[in-house]
Amino acid sequence: MTSRSEHLRGLLVQMLESHDILRDPGNSEDLEIVKRELVRINGFMKVLLKKGGEIQSSEFRSARAKFERYLGNYYFEQEIDTMSTLYSGDVGRIRSMRLKILEALNEHKMIDDARRLVDTL
Repeated sequence: MTSRSEHLRGLLVQMLESHDILRDPGNSEDLEIVKRELVRINGFMKVLLKKGGEIQSSEFRSARAKFERYLGNYYFEQEIDTMSTLYSGDVGRIRSMRLKILEALNEHKMIDDARRLVDTL
């Protein structure tokens, strides 16, 4: 049986893997990949917020605040749905959307904090 911190670490690793997939320039033109990985990242963050309440480390509290801020301030799914019907063939718009998502994820060094947290859990 895995401990809570091992479970949270596994979720963080999966979230970071999805982030790495988004960073891959080879995926910059596929809107479905962008949407799938964004939904996975958001889902992992929500689970981490819900299940990580008992973790008292300062690193987790810092990351938790950044996850909450990200989820409260950014909602790209609706834009992606709109884009998929109107601009699914426009590679430039898809690439720009992917870059905006990555910019939002890296805001306030949230992904860096998540990587450090993986090492400490």
